[in-house]
Amino acid sequence: MIEIMNNAGTESYARCNNMTQAQGIISYLKDSGHIPASETTVSLCQYKNRNLQEVVEVEFRQGKWRPVINRDERRTIPRAGCAAAS
Repeated sequence: MIEIMNNAGTESYARCNNMTQAQGIISYLKDSGHIPASETTVSLCQYKNRNLQEVVEVEFRQGKWRPVINRDERRTIPRAGCAAAS
């Protein structure tokens, strides 16, 4: 499941099943004014079996929603029980 939130994490805009749906929903929310024009980026929280797997910030660039930073450098949330990277 993908949850679309503001970057502060205080407001959830929508939930969807996959990234393809998320792109369409984010565009619709931005165009319809549900996401304020002052917000240029949103956060996508990815869940698997109710466990948070990853948080990705995306922005609208060159006609598409794209990660703010390089895909290989995305912030990831370590799973419970995993050792921290050293």
